[in-house]
Amino acid sequence: MFCAVAIDDVEVLEKISAECNHKFDRSCTMNLLFILGDRPSGVGCARYLSSDTIRIEFVGLIEGARGKGFGDFLTRSMINKVMDLCKVVEVNSKSEYFLKFGFELVGDVMRAKSEKIVFPSKCKH
Repeated sequence: MFCAVAIDDVEVLEKISAECNHKFDRSCTMNLLFILGDRPSGVGCARYLSSDTIRIEFVGLIEGARGKGFGDFLTRSMINKVMDLCKVVEVNSKSEYFLKFGFELVGDVMRAKSEKIVFPSKCKH
């Protein structure tokens, strides 16, 4: 089983972020821990830029969980969680991956209005 749970334990977030080859940013106020089976396997971190904008700063998996399709679940979970918190969601990335969710490249980040975010089905149903 793979699930995402909200977490504010900085020690755990720092440890798992390090296993994901990332330094945890303490300015992140909305954090998800991703658990595969009974082991923490990834983390997603976001922070408020203003009262109506939140930015996903990092989403990552530990090495043993990569390459198995969990990254897409992790990213979708993070987007789904933050889109209910603010009118605008940004992602600290320039990846075209986010275009399918309705994001547009604005400067150095991907940005979308929460109401415009979509979750396309991979099975095309």
